[in-house]
Amino acid sequence: MKDQGLGLRTIKSALAVALAIGLAQFLRLEYPFFAGMTALIAMDKTALLSIKMARNRIAGTFLGAMLGVLLATFLWRGSALLCGVGVILLSLVCHRLHLQGAIGIGGIVMFAIMIHTDRTPMFYAINRTATTILGGLMAVAVNLCIFPYYNLRQMDRLLHQIWQLGNRLSQNKGVIEPETLKSIKQQLQELENELNLLQEEVFFKKGRQQIEHCAQELDILKQLFLEAVMLQQVEDPLVRDYHQQRICRIIAKNSSSFQSEY
Repeated sequence: MKDQGLGLRTIKSALAVALAIGLAQFLRLEYPFFAGMTALIAMDKTALLSIKMARNRIAGTFLGAMLGVLLATFLWRGSALLCGVGVILLSLVCHRLHLQGAIGIGGIVMFAIMIHTDRTPMFYAINRTATTILGGLMAVAVNLCIFPYYNLRQMDRLLHQIWQLGNRLSQNKGVIEPETLKSIKQQLQELENELNLLQEEVFFKKGRQQIEHCAQELDILKQLFLEAVMLQQVEDPLVRDYHQQRICRIIAKNSSSFQSEY
């Protein structure tokens, strides 16, 4: 199933697109296509990432639409020169508002108003903005309500991976082959990235407590890893003994999490 690309994100994307287009058609909005397109683009791994994507799409569409209306209504519709000037103005505004990700879509909407649409500039601007908002809201709503990224199974899986790495580092008092250490370092980075994503998704007290517990376990794992790295790099017997003793103390202090076999 996974190899065919039919994962949870695909299913949520399909649901968001169907809801966005269906609602746009029900509300008789002129361009339901853009509602579906925004829902599909805004769907991301986490709800916060979806919010950021939707924000850029909505802000870019609104700013590009307003600028296009101003240029097309009060100056010269269809002017290639004004399209170039519009890009500069849009870029300045977006940078000022810290919305650099909105420049692309804003420019596209502005060009559509200036050149291609057969509707009046204001009509197109209102309908295009409305459908974009609808699509963005559907993506965020689905991501928040339907199997959100933060869940108990995800937390359990993360803790289990941390404990597994802790056990690997605990064995043989931290004496581990360089290639194994390299693999563990990569897994540590992946775990930290995963934890950061989960932290962004938690909006309630109990979830915060679980995240803090994971972060504490990860910090212990990092300490073990650093001691194992030092042990692999030094040759002086006294220094090696010092780092092995530190590893033993870390393991003994956290024996409930990392079970060593020595």
